[in-house]
Amino acid sequence: MKITVYQIENRHDFKFMNYAYIVKSQEGNVLMDRAIYNEVFDGIIEAIDLNHVFSLLNIGHRPQGYAGHSLSVSDIVRTPDGLFFVDSIGFKQVEFAKPKIQLSGKDGNVFNLMALCKVALEKVGMKDEAQKMQERITSLKPGDNNHLSGYDQALQIMMEYCEVS
Repeated sequence: MKITVYQIENRHDFKFMNYAYIVKSQEGNVLMDRAIYNEVFDGIIEAIDLNHVFSLLNIGHRPQGYAGHSLSVSDIVRTPDGLFFVDSIGFKQVEFAKPKIQLSGKDGNVFNLMALCKVALEKVGMKDEAQKMQERITSLKPGDNNHLSGYDQALQIMMEYCEVS
């Protein structure tokens, strides 16, 4: 199973206030602040589900390249099925909050705007998302969406990844 494990940086986890970082969006989704998490593992492990992942990362036989502590409350595991917060009992599906960027008043060149969004994503450790966003924008072709211009399509894609003002 392909997984990525994120753990809160110690400097952000004062008095183990793990739950202080959980925010509910207006839609009711659970959003986590990506900026406080370090990626401690990205790879493949021989696991069949999240409970198996939990067991493997707690028995001392961690995979090569694993740079974190044993999997525990407040950690996040990304699987092909989504992001999962390690709760006191079980797992809770979550999302990372979008980084906020201000585009109004900036150079409106689409490549400049894309770069601002990409930097914001990378700054909070969302490198994969930054790459995917860039690939989606740079692969746009005229006529991909009959009712939107290429510029508008690019802005729409940026707003999927970043909260834009």
